[in-house]
Amino acid sequence: MFLAEHDSLTGIPNRKHLKVRRETHWRGPAAIKAMLRLCLIDVDRFKDINDSFGHGAGDEVLRTFAMRLKSSIREGGYGGAAGRDEFVVLQVGMAQPSGLHIWRTV
Repeated sequence: MFLAEHDSLTGIPNRKHLKVRRETHWRGPAAIKAMLRLCLIDVDRFKDINDSFGHGAGDEVLRTFAMRLKSSIREGGYGGAAGRDEFVVLQVGMAQPSGLHIWRTV
């Protein structure tokens, strides 16, 4: 079951696992009161990394990014791989909405 619901490169949950988790939080009366925050992350210019440094370097970038993403998710949230260089984080049970901070590294 683990292999079917986790990304083979990074070991983090994949799209199938995230869909199951998301659906469990959207059902029932608690979902009506719960505030959710969804963050979609795309690694910009990932193709350039692969083309310039090779696929091994690109794989290492994705593994490192996934590890850092996993360690930065707050309690009550979860994240995973949505695609090759795309990630998603869903934070559940937010007490109140707060400002969205968009950051970008070049």
